[in-house]
Amino acid sequence: MNSIIKTFRLTVVLCICSFLLGVFVFSVVRTYQSSVNASAFADMIIATCASRSYKPACYDEEIPKLMKRPYYFSMEKVFEVTSYIQKKDPSYLYCHVLGHRIAENEVERNPDSWKEVVARCPTTMCNNGCAHGALMKRFQSEYLTDKEIDAIKNDLLTVCEPRGSFHPAFVERSMCYHSLGHLFMYITRADMEKSVTLCAMVGSHGEDGTYTQTCTEGVFMSVYQPLEPEDIALIKGIAPLSKTDSVKFCHTFTNEIRDACMRESWPLWGESVVKPEGLLSFCQMNEGFLPQKRCVGTVMNFVTVRLIIDNKLSLGEFERYCTELPDPWGAECFARGAGRLVQIDPVFIGLSLDLCDLAENKGEGDACFEEMLSVKTHNFSVTHPAPETFCVRFPQRFKSRCEKL
Repeated sequence: MNSIIKTFRLTVVLCICSFLLGVFVFSVVRTYQSSVNASAFADMIIATCASRSYKPACYDEEIPKLMKRPYYFSMEKVFEVTSYIQKKDPSYLYCHVLGHRIAENEVERNPDSWKEVVARCPTTMCNNGCAHGALMKRFQSEYLTDKEIDAIKNDLLTVCEPRGSFHPAFVERSMCYHSLGHLFMYITRADMEKSVTLCAMVGSHGEDGTYTQTCTEGVFMSVYQPLEPEDIALIKGIAPLSKTDSVKFCHTFTNEIRDACMRESWPLWGESVVKPEGLLSFCQMNEGFLPQKRCVGTVMNFVTVRLIIDNKLSLGEFERYCTELPDPWGAECFARGAGRLVQIDPVFIGLSLDLCDLAENKGEGDACFEEMLSVKTHNFSVTHPAPETFCVRFPQRFKSRCEKL
């Protein structure tokens, strides 16, 4: 009996010691993180990547390591380090993939907190990659039955909607619904019909089917732009491997679903769309002005990164690209480029307005400044308002409208 009592007491003592040690470690980690010099860690990572031929890819690999042993940084602290790296190396302002990885690490710590992670994601960094990553990590490689999907229906309907201290801007909500499109491909095991049906269900929250559209684009982006080995395995046997097969594949769908498939298939056309004639050839496969306009918008997301971000923020090549496009696509080109830059990072507002000034000098400024009015309305929110100087450089005919938004 005495030995049993002694064993019990020893167990209790060990449990108490373990608990106190855990509290101590948590306190030390929290205190350590609060005192961490984020700028110094940014310098450390920049030095690590200095010899790499393409530094952004190195940053994508090294920064998430701060969330692992021995650092265990919080998601917020890692984004703070990222911000310093971006200030020191402007070539790294496009960090969507990093956002994915940081959020995936955070959700991995507590999978049940995925909705809270979405709400905690920074809204002005990495083009909403964080929200994408949180959603994808929660259900990655996890197939759900119809009954199980019904059980999480309320989560799917509310995860992108305002709640508590979460007040997403229109664009943030749109990108969140886009993430759901990727998610649906996972939980349905790449069942295209089920995925687009789920998009129609959750998209009912939006106006004019906007969120249904962005969700559906997420479904087809999973087909044409797999990022990780799990993504590639998921769409094996589904994804078209040639342009001809892609057109046939997209035409197994109808109306807006077909159009979404067509415009998301642009990666199969590769670098050809970085030439004006390539853009026109690709988007003219869509029937009707609105589908073609949406197609141009989708491709311009890539072209803007390719010709401006990857070109050390020079606008020369992009200006020539837009100028060589016929009406109305030249004006649309400048407008989409300006909007895309702010979506990548609000630090580019000035550069976006430089684009609009170039368009204005060519008599095509109206569409660009209209786009920037839309940016002020849709890209910013109560918690993250537009800069007070946003309207200063607008032409007089737009300035009063801008100031009233």
